[in-house]
Amino acid sequence: MQLKSFWQFKCFDEDKAQQLQEELNISPLVARLLVQRGIDTTERAHNFLYGELKDLSSPYSLGGMQAAVARINQAIEHEEKIVIYGDYDVDGICSIVLLKDCFDQLGYPVDYYVPGRFSEGYGLNLEAVEKLAAQGYRLIISVDCGIKSIQEAESAARMGLDIVITDHHTPGDEIPEVAAIVNPRIDGNEKNRDLAGVGVAFKLAQALCQAGRLKIDVYQWLDLVALATIADIVPLTGDNRIFVKYGLKKLAQSHRVGLQALIAECGLQDKALLPTQVGFALAPRLNSAGRLQNASISIELLLTRDSKQAMVQAKLLSEMNAQRRAIEDKIYQEAVAAIDREQMVQDRVLVLGGEGWHQGVIGIVASRLCERYHRPTILISWDGQIGKGSGRSIPGFDLYQALEHCQEYLIQFGGHKLAAGLTLKGEDGENFRKSINQWCANHYRGEEWGRRQYIDLEVELEDINLNLLKELQSFQPCGEGNPMPVLALRNTPIYSARLVGQGHFRGRVGSKGLTAIAFNRADLADCPTQVCYHDQCFELVQNEFRGQKNLQLKLKDMKPSWQPDSLCSNSFSSALVRVGERCLEEIYHKRPVLLVSPTYRILIRQLHVFRSFFRPDLIAELHGRLTAEQRKKGESDFRQGKHKIYLMTLSYLKFLLGKYDCPPQLRLLIQPWPDIIEKNIYSSFKNCEIETMDEKPKNIEWKKASLARTYYEKVLIYANRPMTMKKIGRMIPGIKIEAGLSSLNQRRKVRQEFWQAQNKVLLTDGAYSGCNTFEGRFDQIFFADAPFSSYEAKLVLEQLQEGSMSAGALFSKDDITLNWNYLKRVYPVKERLEKVWESLQAIGKGIISMEPGDLLLKLNHSMGQEYSYLDLLGVLHVLDDLGLCQMDKKGSIIEIKLKNTEKKPLQLSKSPYYWEGEQEKQALGNFANDVKVFLG
Repeated sequence: MQLKSFWQFKCFDEDKAQQLQEELNISPLVARLLVQRGIDTTERAHNFLYGELKDLSSPYSLGGMQAAVARINQAIEHEEKIVIYGDYDVDGICSIVLLKDCFDQLGYPVDYYVPGRFSEGYGLNLEAVEKLAAQGYRLIISVDCGIKSIQEAESAARMGLDIVITDHHTPGDEIPEVAAIVNPRIDGNEKNRDLAGVGVAFKLAQALCQAGRLKIDVYQWLDLVALATIADIVPLTGDNRIFVKYGLKKLAQSHRVGLQALIAECGLQDKALLPTQVGFALAPRLNSAGRLQNASISIELLLTRDSKQAMVQAKLLSEMNAQRRAIEDKIYQEAVAAIDREQMVQDRVLVLGGEGWHQGVIGIVASRLCERYHRPTILISWDGQIGKGSGRSIPGFDLYQALEHCQEYLIQFGGHKLAAGLTLKGEDGENFRKSINQWCANHYRGEEWGRRQYIDLEVELEDINLNLLKELQSFQPCGEGNPMPVLALRNTPIYSARLVGQGHFRGRVGSKGLTAIAFNRADLADCPTQVCYHDQCFELVQNEFRGQKNLQLKLKDMKPSWQPDSLCSNSFSSALVRVGERCLEEIYHKRPVLLVSPTYRILIRQLHVFRSFFRPDLIAELHGRLTAEQRKKGESDFRQGKHKIYLMTLSYLKFLLGKYDCPPQLRLLIQPWPDIIEKNIYSSFKNCEIETMDEKPKNIEWKKASLARTYYEKVLIYANRPMTMKKIGRMIPGIKIEAGLSSLNQRRKVRQEFWQAQNKVLLTDGAYSGCNTFEGRFDQIFFADAPFSSYEAKLVLEQLQEGSMSAGALFSKDDITLNWNYLKRVYPVKERLEKVWESLQAIGKGIISMEPGDLLLKLNHSMGQEYSYLDLLGVLHVLDDLGLCQMDKKGSIIEIKLKNTEKKPLQLSKSPYYWEGEQEKQALGNFANDVKVFLG
C-alpha cells in the first residue's frame, strides 16, 4: 500500500533572505534555504556555512560539567575504580570507546559495562549496580543513559557508589540524586541542546583534558563523534553540524584499525564519506552486535589495535547484519500480513505484536511500517505474558506524550517524540491499543494525518547544473534537522520510464535527459509518463558509475502535473483532477476528447492549462484564428476520431456541425460551466457524456472599491492593460507581478515566491500560472480593469477563499467602453468588411505586395477613414475564411493574394473567425448588463 503524499512548500521571509544574500555575498537560492531552516541572522548563517572547530560551545556551558569533572578528578586522585556504563547502540558504543580512550591517555585506565539487551534491557538496572558495587567500583560514569534511573541512583548511594550521569534524553518529572548530571536537555544552549550521547561524552573528555593541563588532541575523537551523531539521528545543527562536518573527514582517514576494517568491509575505503553512507552502511553493522548478541563485539572492534583481528570482527559484524536483515524482513512480512488481515490500517496508531519477535530488530521494523503506512507504529515482542515493545512515530505526533497518557497499561516506558520503548502485560495489550488510538483521535485531526513531502524550492530544468549542485552541497553534512534540500520540477516529460533492480523506478527527465532514480518506488511505474507531463520532487546528487560522474535526480515523489500538491476543497483544483483523469482514461482507450469554450479568450486560457499537462502531440486546437491549412489538418484528425484532446470554441463547434457529424468514437465532451453547450445541439452528442468542470458556479457579487497602498491580507489584483499594470506596480510597494509574463515557468515561479514569502499583493492578468499556484487562497480580489466577460471574472475569482464570490471593482464604464472598442477593431463588423474588401480590389487585381504602412495609407485614402494594422488583420482573417484572399508576411513586406474578385455579397456564415467575434461581443454585452447597476 503506497499512500499519496501531500506536497508542501516551505515558506521564507524574502526580506531576511535578501539581507543574508547581501551581507554574506551568497546566492539567492542559498539565502532562501537558510531562512527556511530558521537560520535567519547573519551570525547564524555565517556559523552554519563557515563554522569551524573553534566555534564549538565550551564544555562548561553545560550545567553540571564542573561538578562532573571535580568528582572524576577526585576519583583519580584517590585511585577509585571507575566504570563507564553505556547503552548498546552506536551512540552508547562510541561514547564508551571515546571516554575509555580519554582515560587511557590521561594515564588512568578504566573499565566499561554494557547491559545485555535481552537479559537486562536499556539503561542502568539494579542488578548491574549491585554487581559493580560488589566488584569494588566507586564511580559509575553513565553515557547515553541514566537520566531516568531514580531507583538505581538511590540504591547506588546506599552502597557507596557514586554516579556521574552524562545523557541526552529528555528527563522525567524527577531527577536522580547523583554526584553530577551533564545533560543538554536540562540546561543546554542553542549550540549544544541537541547533542547525542557521544557529543556529551566528548564535552566531558574535553573538560577533563583541559582540567588536567595535558596537551591531548581532543579532536582525535571526532571520528567517533561523527559516527554516533549520525547514527543516533539527532539534528545536524549547532555543535552537531561542526562535529559531523569535520568528523567525517577524520572518519575517512581514521587511525583506528577497527574503523578502517569496517569501512573497507563496506567498500567505502578511499572515498569521501557522507552521512547517508554512515547511516546505512557503517552504523547498522555496529548496531547488529547489540541487537543479536552483545555490544562488546563492536566495542572491541573500535578499541583493538590488531589489524588482523579487526578484519575478522568487521566481517563478523557484516554477517550479523545480514542475519539481522533476514530476521527483520521476516517480521516485516508477518506484520504487513497481520495489518492487512485485521484491517488495522484504519487505526491511527498501529499496535501489533508477535510471540518471539526478535527484540533487537522490532524497532527497525516499526520504522519501516511507519514509513509504509504513515502511522505511528508500536511493535511488541511477546514472551508469554510479558511484552517488550519498540515504537516509531511520524513528524507531528509526539509518541512519548501519547505513552504518558496510556501509562496505566504499561509497566514502564521511555523515549522521545519520534521513538520509544515500553514493557507491558499481555492482559493489557488490547486496552493499550484502544487507549492510545482514542487519545490520538482526541488530539489530532484527520487531515493532519496525511503523508507530507516537504519541498524547499521549485527550479527550472535549465537551473540544474554543476553550479546548482555545488550550492546545495554547501548545506552538507545533511541529515536530521538539516535535510538535503528537496527541489521540485514542474510539467516535465519523462522518457524511458522502467523498473530496475528490486523495484526501483528509473527514467530520464526533460530535454536534458537527466537520469532520475527512485529507490523502492515501483508504484511510480504506474504513472502515465507516455501521455502526461509530470512534477517531480527530488534531491540533486552526483552519481558515479564506471568512472563517469553525472548529475542525477534522486526522486522523493512524482505525480501527473494535473494533480494538485495537496487534497483540498478548491473547486478549480478538484475539477482539474477530475477532468485530467477522465481525459487520461479516454486517451488510453484511443478515443478523442472534446473541450468546448464559450469564447476564444477562454479557450486560450484553457489551452495553456492542457498544454502544461499533456504531451503536445495529444493536444489540438480548433478556432477561427488558425489559418485555413491549420484548421484543415485539425478537422481531419477530429473527423477520423484520432485520440487527442480537441479544444474548440462554441462558435467553431457550430461551424463544424454545419458541415458534418461528430466522430462516433467521441464519448466525452467537457464544458467549463453549465449550459455552455446549447440544448439545440445536444442531439449531435447522443453517445457522449457531458462533463462540467465547475458544476455549481456561484453568482458574482460586484462591489465598488478603491485601491490602497497597503494591505494586511493576501490580495489579488487583476489588470489586462499594460498602462494599468505599470500604474499599480508603482503604487504598491513589494507587489509581486505575474501580469504580462508570457512564460508559464516565470509565472509559476512568481506565484510560488509570493506564497512562500511575506508579500501581500499579487498582480495578475488572469492567464494560467500553473495548477498548484491556485492552492493558496486570496482574502480579497480586485479588478483594476474590466474583464471581457463574466467567464474571465469567474476564472480569477476561483482563487478566493471558499464561500466567497465578492469582487472589488476598481474600473468604470469607460473601461468597458475600451473593451468594446478593442473587440470592434479585432472583430470587424459587416460594413467595415465590405468597405475594406472593395478597397483591396481597387488597389490590386492579383497580388498586393507592399509595406504595411504604405498599404494602410492607400486604404485610409480610399475609404476616408483611419485604420490601423490591427484593424486590417481582423478583416484579412475573415476574407481568408471566405476564400477571397490569402495573406503572407515576407520580412517587412505584407503580401495579399486576391483569389476571387467577383462582386458578390460576403457570406459571413462561412467565417468561424467572424462568428467567434460575435460570441466575444455577446459575452462582453452580458457582462456589461451584469455590472451596469452598480456602475451607474
